[in-house]
Amino acid sequence: MAIGLPGMGVFITKSRMDAEINALASGLNFARGEAVKRGLQVSVCAVPISDTTLLPGLQCGTTSAYDTGWMVKLTDATAPALLTLQVTPAMSHGESLQAYASTGGVLAATTYPTFFPIGYTFFPGTFSLHDSNSTPSLYRCITFATGFWTVQPAGTACP
Repeated sequence: MAIGLPGMGVFITKSRMDAEINALASGLNFARGEAVKRGLQVSVCAVPISDTTLLPGLQCGTTSAYDTGWMVKLTDATAPALLTLQVTPAMSHGESLQAYASTGGVLAATTYPTFFPIGYTFFPGTFSLHDSNSTPSLYRCITFATGFWTVQPAGTACP
């Protein structure tokens, strides 16, 4: 038991972090699909810490930290209402999810992935997921290039 239990904790943390980064990737795919389907701009942005309801007009958070959760919402000025399409709740085990600029440094709070009706995003950043102990071998990230993104394997050097 003394050998197996510590390894089990790492396995559980890795599995949870895999699920969290995959949930963000799923939200990005959903946003891209909705942008194409609706012919409008759709964004993925941080949820304000005080509000996680699906209310029309719910504003994006004022931070580049996505620890409070994230939402997929219409952000096209031609949309009849700035409708929130999906909300993913805050992380529950002390992980941190932060958006960083591709050139390094934290992104401005108003910079988040926005998908255009052709399904493209010009987001200039990386999402970096760290566990509560900041263990480099468990880091997960999503890196963006013009128009697409890639989920990096566990242990990738993330910002």
